[in-house]
Amino acid sequence: MIPSTTTTSPVASTPPSVVVSPARQPSRKETTTSSFDQNPGLFYRHIWRSYLDTASSFSSHLDLLQAREANAIAHLDFSLPSILPEHAGLYSAAALITLAKKIVQALKWIAERRFSPKNTPPLAIDGQALIDEFVTQLIAPESRGTPNHFPARRFDPVLIWEALMDRYQHRAAEHIYEQSARLLRDWFFLAPSSRVKQRGTRFALELPVTTVTRQAGVKVYDWDSIARLRTLADAFAGFLASLSPLHLSLSRFRTALEAPQFQLTSGDTYPVCDGVVLVTYQSKFVVLLRQEVAAELQEFVSRWAPPVAEAP
Repeated sequence: MIPSTTTTSPVASTPPSVVVSPARQPSRKETTTSSFDQNPGLFYRHIWRSYLDTASSFSSHLDLLQAREANAIAHLDFSLPSILPEHAGLYSAAALITLAKKIVQALKWIAERRFSPKNTPPLAIDGQALIDEFVTQLIAPESRGTPNHFPARRFDPVLIWEALMDRYQHRAAEHIYEQSARLLRDWFFLAPSSRVKQRGTRFALELPVTTVTRQAGVKVYDWDSIARLRTLADAFAGFLASLSPLHLSLSRFRTALEAPQFQLTSGDTYPVCDGVVLVTYQSKFVVLLRQEVAAELQEFVSRWAPPVAEAP
């Protein structure tokens, strides 16, 4: 027997009112951040042109105020100094050139960090060459070193960023390898014909350093030596990254080197990977390389920093 079913008529219900929230508009801060992240050149173009308009307007208004004041006191029979400031130079050629150079440097720093591959030292871009190309070239030739005119509207940060992208975005790793190889070649005199000192089964690369004695007889590397060791660490990071990102483990040495309380203990060792050990001494800094790693280093230098052929 099929049980009976009771059918109930559907009761019409009034649909709840739908509240549609307006789409959230991005804040000015979010828009600015997005613009900066997507295209720093476009962001700085806006900053540059806004500065030009503001500085020009300020200079014009200040001129009018100074003229009005001068006319008002011209009839006096005594000298009354102006209460208005002199032109602050916001729109002077010198001020514009200085600001343009700062924009070039900012774009350079962004490119160095944004284009550098993971686990490599930062890319090193020649900032002065960029300034010469995008700022100095615009200065009127007749200025003879003391520019009194700068064609501000021709300076365009977008062109600088596009040039940086074109030159470095897809070749950053190659540039880093070249920079690292040149430094290692020059500092350790690495050449196909040179012989590297051996310590047992390992090859030893030595870099002279200077130590100073602080209170309580604590010995530390001087600032110049620390700066050189930081540069050396970056160069070795470039070399090791060319082999494999897994080789890169310079963090312990970097942390020790940059710590304010870093104390030099002769003979301290910092293993970097299976084939590389860093050793600290009072008069030198030593990199010990296993034979196969030394061969890879020589190949790395030969490939990325070949010796310059001497002119006949």
